[in-house]
Amino acid sequence: MPEELRDLLFATAPNPARLIVWSTIGNSNNHVVIEQQTGEKWEKNQQRFFIITPDQATEGDVALALKKAGVDANQIFVEPVAADVVKLGLDAAADDFQTILRYVQLPDDDGKAWRKRLPLTVLRVRYKDTSRPPEPYPVPTYDKKIATSELYLKKPDLENLISAVKQQWKQPNADESPFVVAELMWPKGLDTIGQHCLARPMNCLGDNQDDSFRISPTISLDPGAVIPDGVVQGDVVAVVGTLATATNNATYVSLAINSFPLVVSFDNLTNRNLAGSASKFSKSANNTDKFYVYYLSRDCAGLGSYCREIPESVVPFGGYIKLTERNYVQPESKTGRAPDATQMLTPSVIILKR
Repeated sequence: MPEELRDLLFATAPNPARLIVWSTIGNSNNHVVIEQQTGEKWEKNQQRFFIITPDQATEGDVALALKKAGVDANQIFVEPVAADVVKLGLDAAADDFQTILRYVQLPDDDGKAWRKRLPLTVLRVRYKDTSRPPEPYPVPTYDKKIATSELYLKKPDLENLISAVKQQWKQPNADESPFVVAELMWPKGLDTIGQHCLARPMNCLGDNQDDSFRISPTISLDPGAVIPDGVVQGDVVAVVGTLATATNNATYVSLAINSFPLVVSFDNLTNRNLAGSASKFSKSANNTDKFYVYYLSRDCAGLGSYCREIPESVVPFGGYIKLTERNYVQPESKTGRAPDATQMLTPSVIILKR
């Protein structure tokens, strides 16, 4: 495993006797799953109901109670918790659980209103009679991922694009470093599939089967700073990759900028920010509409609109950043899963000097 990822992936809770293994235990119910079952989009002010339980009999009882209350069966979704995956119970040895609801790209006013008055109600159901034997679920099988192959874009298009960026900077020998594609590292040591993380145990960083996850090398934007081995350093960093929304492999792309080693995300570029950023290199490379070229620097003067400044107020001099690229929900997937990373190209950072 790369040394730079060790502290990121293995962690203890505030109680050092407990490990943090923030990992999925199965597939998620996302908007695609909900639309497939209900036959309509999950719109504003529409209710949906989620049953989270390790017991199939409890699922049936709660679903029956909801139906008696007037809920349509197609509005009820189940999150099965398999006893063979996690440690169940209410004692100190039992696992802790979280259910996370994510949204993206809502208008600012709607997002603020949603957070101010969360339209969520959580009910905990417990039986008075605890003598009934449990009816556990089998271990969930993760849904298969698909993708529209991007492999044809590597030669010569991606190689020509990277070369064009270097030539524009008159630095043909500039170093480049690829991202690590987390789901392609198994069995070499890094495996961000939740059930595998739980078996190790390893902190899976809140893995999500709805997105394809890649992580950049550690980056320093301060040429005067002393850096350890494994950190790349330059005045300007160009990030070059395929834009998955343009290659039919995502409905949403996130390129997050994180301070390191604290792993605090302080900025996020979406497919809306990245689209069109490679077009100025169209004379040197084909299919530039399917790529992005974005710059990161302490000073974006002269670098155009496709650049993010990283001020020292956010990342102090001598600090580092890491980029995480997440490609969410392959458009043709019937269960809203991430694209198959084996059919996608890996982004790279190009280290440039002014």
